[in-house]
Amino acid sequence: EVDYEYILTPVRDKKRPYFPVMFIVVHHDTEFIINSELAVSEDFVAWQKVFLKTIEQSGMLPGQVWIKKPQLAEVLAPIAKQLNFDLLLVKQLSAIVQVRRHMRKFFH
Repeated sequence: EVDYEYILTPVRDKKRPYFPVMFIVVHHDTEFIINSELAVSEDFVAWQKVFLKTIEQSGMLPGQVWIKKPQLAEVLAPIAKQLNFDLLLVKQLSAIVQVRRHMRKFFH
């Protein structure tokens, strides 16, 4: 499962605080966080690179990647085509929902 969302805890920067965006990759069955990265904004090109790096570091090609947001599907579609795995648009990302729930409990 792959997704992104704004984190509602501001990060201090030299110029001014901002709300970061977290890009996250979670294994559906185990709810294991494979990778997560914070960014200043919705940087889709950077996320392509992060996703490719995630695949490379894991040493495994996914059979399927579940995505909820159509914009993210568009960004990852060229990678899916090139590496021959399926991108599935789904209504809910259950593993990511659980991970986020645990993260909120931990940080609050």
